[in-house]
Amino acid sequence: MNQRSAGPRSGNGALHNGRAVAVRHESAVGRLPAGGSPDPDVMLLPLVGALDASNVGDLGRRIRRHVDAARAAGEGLVLDLDGVVVFGAAAAAAVGGALGDADGVAVAVAVSDATIRAVLRARAPTLEVYATVVDAVRAVSARPAGPAPRADARVQDELAALREEVYGLRARSRSRGLIGVAQGMVLARYALPDADSALAVLRESSQHHNVPLRAFASAVVSAPPPAADGPWFPRRRRAPAPPAEFLTARGVRPDERGRALQAAVEAAADGTDADAAALHLVDPARGGALFLEADRHHGPAYRDAYARLAPDASDTAVTVARAHSAGRPTAGTEAAPLFFEQRSAAPLFASVFHRVHAVPLLSSDGRCVGVLSVQHIGTDRRLTRAETGLLVSLAADTHAWHSWYQRTVVLDALERLHTHGTGRG
Repeated sequence: MNQRSAGPRSGNGALHNGRAVAVRHESAVGRLPAGGSPDPDVMLLPLVGALDASNVGDLGRRIRRHVDAARAAGEGLVLDLDGVVVFGAAAAAAVGGALGDADGVAVAVAVSDATIRAVLRARAPTLEVYATVVDAVRAVSARPAGPAPRADARVQDELAALREEVYGLRARSRSRGLIGVAQGMVLARYALPDADSALAVLRESSQHHNVPLRAFASAVVSAPPPAADGPWFPRRRRAPAPPAEFLTARGVRPDERGRALQAAVEAAADGTDADAAALHLVDPARGGALFLEADRHHGPAYRDAYARLAPDASDTAVTVARAHSAGRPTAGTEAAPLFFEQRSAAPLFASVFHRVHAVPLLSSDGRCVGVLSVQHIGTDRRLTRAETGLLVSLAADTHAWHSWYQRTVVLDALERLHTHGTGRG
């Protein structure tokens, strides 16, 4: 977050009870003649005070009101941020979201602070940002009414395809190393002729029990090594799957890992009327990091950015990581572009700031083994006590099912691997 010192202000001052707050006086909104050009006049909207996660909802609404007013008057709009003393990433995302929707209005931002300009350009790269009001007004008045020129559809399609390719490459790279480690362990443990044979044995066992190869590789790497003779887990006891309403309500069998994880996410989103939801699980074979396993209504940018989260809460802006570290339900406000997918025929979510509520999946000894989270557009949403209770109960049920799955289905797959590897199958 960028913060600049500021003394008391007059006129458009922003110090109330000694604390900077985001305000905008109606009298501060003016119109600048566009240098005598025949283009429409330019509306100037100064913002002053502190702009951060606590007030981005109001900020976005105010900017959109003035965008609508400029559109109705056939004018351009310049957002003047020189009176801002605190400017966070959430505010940058809010400004980018509000001005990015300014169809039919020529818009620009003016701010002399280089750090704020850098934050804006990082969070809203399509926004036109200038160091002075004069430069911003000149740019707006030189353009016809409407948004800044954008690349044609072909270029946009190519950029989208490149992003998808990059996301896919990164996703594969996150799994390839783990699978390679498991492949090497199987090759050495069973003295197989080559790496391809080891991979074939891994795949056959994972597919037979419908365990994703990545999850199966994690089990191979993290499980204690088997004895040379006999079964891998000679003293394990089988138990029936625990009751799980989130599975039965959706017709999902407990041995269907992917569908079961998705059912937990759907139940969380439905039970809290959330705009989106996600489920991360801890992978002990990869340093205890959290990996995204299922989500609802999140786009590829979210899946890429949140695919792996560090096991500690070093990034305190990530609510899921903080819930994992604290071991208790946690809430926070986050902002990031392109997080949400289009839902049916509804328009894409215009807002990029949202409220996150995250609940850890806790083992019997208090270890966090995953995090279930829900996201609501805007910053004002608070869960009711009933909704929080539902999420906590659902997290407990999800952990109980996942523990059974690991002790039953995954161990069955490991036993099959061991049987084939030792030539007993």
